[in-house]
Amino acid sequence: METTELFGTERIGKILLRLAPPVMLAQFIQALYNIIDSLFIGRYSETGLTALSIIRCTFVTPFGVKRNLNSDIVDDQIKLEDLFA
Repeated sequence: METTELFGTERIGKILLRLAPPVMLAQFIQALYNIIDSLFIGRYSETGLTALSIIRCTFVTPFGVKRNLNSDIVDDQIKLEDLFA
């Protein structure tokens, strides 16, 4: 079954049950990685753990902003240059 047929004919609940587990697994693995990373850095020094927390926030926030901008651009079918012109 192609994806266009899947989204056109199946119920939303069935689609969610099919697509959600891989996403949930990926998020779980990322969270586990972050926890283990924090444990190792925290055992080394408190300053390192503080730096890791600050860098993680500064690194993740721009990607979230970019993702939201791109989703708006795709939805509205406009270019990034048109937003700032």
